[in-house]
Formats: sequence, C-alpha cells, structure tokens
Amino acid sequence: MVCYKAFLAADSQGHGSIEADDLVTGIIAEDHDPHSLELNEQHSAVKEVRGKSPQPKGVLFSPQCRIPREPFLPAELGTSVSQEIARPDHDPRTNELPISVQVDHILDVAERLRTEFHHGKIEPLHILAAALREPCEGSRLLKEAGITEDRVMVELKRSGSAAE
Repeated sequence: MVCYKAFLAADSQGHGSIEADDLVTGIIAEDHDPHSLELNEQHSAVKEVRGKSPQPKGVLFSPQCRIPREPFLPAELGTSVSQEIARPDHDPRTNELPISVQVDHILDVAERLRTEFHHGKIEPLHILAAALREPCEGSRLLKEAGITEDRVMVELKRSGSAAE
C-alpha cells in the first residue's frame, strides 16, 4: 500500500517518476490510514469469511476485526510534512510511473532491514528508516521534527519482538 500511496502522491504532483518525497508522503498516508491495519485472523467474523467456499470478494470488515495499533508519526506532523513537500495541483496522469534511482535504493535498504530484523514482509517502518538515510525534503522535515532513523530502528526492534 505504501508504494501505491507513493504512486498517488507522485501522480497528483505531476512527477515523471516516484521520488523519495513521494515515498515519504506515502508512508505518512499509510501510517494514518485506519484501513491499513492488519486483519485479526483469529476474530470470529474473519474466520467465518475465510471458511466460506468460494471465498467472497470485497468483504468490508468492521474495525473490531483489525489489529489495533497507534500511528508511529503524530497526526499534526504527518499533515505538516505532507503539505510542505506538496507541489501545486495539476491534472493527474493515468499511466504508470517508474521509480527513481533514489527510491529503488530506499526499497533495497528496506529489504535489507526486513532481513536483518527477520520480519516476514517489508513494513512501512522499514521504508521510513531507509528513507531517512536519503537526502530529500521529506526526510529533512521528519528529522527536524525528531523522527530519526535511530527512533524508527527502536520501533522496528520492538515490533519484531512483539511478533515473536
């Protein structure tokens, strides 16, 4: 979802590719999106749907079926950073956007972090830690607000030990 939200950010800004700032904007959007929460596969409603054959498509689960979590980034920070790195509106394109070399590097680092922490999949915090290593406006603004790579790494370690 982060990459999709980064695509939306890049597309809405008229970028020719997905840039690091678009990725930061996508991370912020994902962090504050209540629909990005993972489903609790042990919840009875989720189990009931999973047990149906054929599997229904497009099921909307209630918030009680999701695993609660607190956003990592404060809401006001997410809003201010997103606004600061936004560019004037334009007509969005409908074609696909390639990722920049910088974003490709961020995603490679995020994959290495996922492996290092023995996590099953790349999470937004892996991408955020990697993005904070890159020189872009979004990472500069986050660092100024106290969101450092070290702080994200502590949260990654905590979330990894909670999953075990």
